[in-house]
Amino acid sequence: MVSSFVKSSDMYASLRRLKNRLNRRGLKKCKKLSIEEVRDILRQEMGLFEGQAVLVHCGFGFLNADFSPQELIGALKEIVGKSGVIMMPFYPPALSADWLQSGRVFNSETIKCSTGVLAQCFARDPDVRISCHPIKAVAVWGDRSEELIKNHHLSKYPYDEESPYFHLAAIKGSASIGLGVRNCSMVHCAEDAFELNKSYLYSDKQAIAGVIHNGSTVDVSTYFHHGREGLMSSAAYFEKYCSDVVSIFETNGVVFYSADNGKMMFRMKKLLTEKVNRLDC
Repeated sequence: MVSSFVKSSDMYASLRRLKNRLNRRGLKKCKKLSIEEVRDILRQEMGLFEGQAVLVHCGFGFLNADFSPQELIGALKEIVGKSGVIMMPFYPPALSADWLQSGRVFNSETIKCSTGVLAQCFARDPDVRISCHPIKAVAVWGDRSEELIKNHHLSKYPYDEESPYFHLAAIKGSASIGLGVRNCSMVHCAEDAFELNKSYLYSDKQAIAGVIHNGSTVDVSTYFHHGREGLMSSAAYFEKYCSDVVSIFETNGVVFYSADNGKMMFRMKKLLTEKVNRLDC
């Protein structure tokens, strides 16, 4: 069981590393971004503000950064303040199906996550809380962190109505942003909440996996993405169906996006009700 996990997930990781190296080559010709420039992008181009709740996706290696991950985390905290919320996906280093089949226990204190160096550094902050989920956990900072993560272990589907993703989306004015990446977890949140037929996305049965949470092992039951269907990427879905509610732009060869979660969830609920999903390529 463990050997199949290693084979499948190692192959996936190797292909992703190769793709990332090729994509980063073009950035070497571009001017490096300073933390002051990124701070301006966050405030002026993306419209982040004090007190806002933000879901952050980041490919730090694609930022062509002249600063450290810690400096970027500091800039995000400075902008939204303690009354705001910063959330980042914090996933295990494997495809969901492979991780669950391996039988490994998810321990956020020791694991190297698959969602990037920014999320890894962020999760080590003593004021950050990690939700109790074996494959789609989040790291959260802010006064409302405990409230947002408290029911994630009850989620039948990782991004459903009990999840931190859904609770964050329900906060007025909350946003999802991409720094150097185009992927967005809120697409999955809308699918889990509003898609009636999830068979093209998820396993037929739930899997049970252990999570180390607050010093104890918790067994969590969850459906997981089976990966059998070729799906439109979240970026392509945005560009085709949500271009008026998601802003995607480039600066110095670096891609950024921002989206109002409330507007995006409303749009995707309408699309999914009309049976327009990511199979509609």
